[in-house]
Amino acid sequence: MIEMEKLTGIKMQALQANRL
Repeated sequence: MIEMEKLTGIKMQALQANRL
């Protein structure tokens, strides 16, 4: 479960980076 949360966090950061 923890690994899934990490992957989700990375995806969220990637989306935010794309916005910038």
